[in-house]
Amino acid sequence: MFMKVGNIALLISLFFLILSCSEEKIITELSPDKNILVATYDGAVAKLSRLTFPNGEVINNDVYSEANGKPISNNKITQIATYLQHIYIVIPEDYKVVVLDRTTFKLITEFSFKEENQKPRKLVFANATEAYLIFDDYDYVYLIDTYYNKIARKIQLEGNASDILAVGNQVYITIPLKNQLSIFDTRTHKVESNIQIENVPYLVQKNADGSKIIVLCAGIGKIPGDFREAISYPSVVAIDFITNSILSTNEIKPPKVDLLKEYPKLFIITNNDWGFFATDKYLIRIDAKQTKYSSIIEETGYSELLHNNIYNEFYLLLNLNNQSLIHQVDPILAKKKDKLTLNHYVTYFALM
Repeated sequence: MFMKVGNIALLISLFFLILSCSEEKIITELSPDKNILVATYDGAVAKLSRLTFPNGEVINNDVYSEANGKPISNNKITQIATYLQHIYIVIPEDYKVVVLDRTTFKLITEFSFKEENQKPRKLVFANATEAYLIFDDYDYVYLIDTYYNKIARKIQLEGNASDILAVGNQVYITIPLKNQLSIFDTRTHKVESNIQIENVPYLVQKNADGSKIIVLCAGIGKIPGDFREAISYPSVVAIDFITNSILSTNEIKPPKVDLLKEYPKLFIITNNDWGFFATDKYLIRIDAKQTKYSSIIEETGYSELLHNNIYNEFYLLLNLNNQSLIHQVDPILAKKKDKLTLNHYVTYFALM
């Protein structure tokens, strides 16, 4: 009996000893506060601020300026892509992509396209050493060697690209004015096939399990460069990932809203297989499993949609006259949960 009581007393003593060893606050993945990197623009200078979401605590007012002694740009940042140990910053009006160290925010290199007079549009990553970059109004995709930080190849397309997606060894590129989805193989570094998709294919994503490629078509006569007088409804096309065959094509006609004069400008698919796209006026939800179903979520013109597929977190960016709002929303219903209000014009943001 004495031994049992003694053991219990010893365990209790150890328990309180452990508790008393440190008063440091424990932060776990369940903590509601997350670090985010926010790109702002005041009309003259771009800044990269590090904040906590949703409480808005400023960790660094301008990480680039603090690390490098000067502003990153006098123009807007339109994409922040974090990958492995680097941060990639797309600045179209500077004709460049800036690469930073993810920990120190020190400048590693810049890719300049000023000589070609080409504005970078979107960057995606196929693997640990390859990134692919498309441009505004340019019929090339650039392969960037992210290990040696150099342009490895320039691959010509059959038209100007509007969106790009990397899935496994395949890179999908929408060529809207050619009604094409080009499929690029990272092993051969060539466009291996083109799928004809009518109605101006404009944005591309994969479904939750990667078995389908989902393409949103803008509709005729609406995107820049499409001067046709006739217009058509936007549509959604599902493509089999293995066979590249078209599984279904459906016009997007959600109840209670007319999208004839609208077209999708932003598009994400959550881990729940719900797709969301934004037009100038609306936020629309589509079913990535049964793409004939769509519904309106809100009559609001959002500036950016962001999805973190690791934690299945969905965010909306709304720019108002004097402030910007970042909402975290439910990935199924898009019901608003947390919100961060900033008295700055936010052009892009990313989770750290």
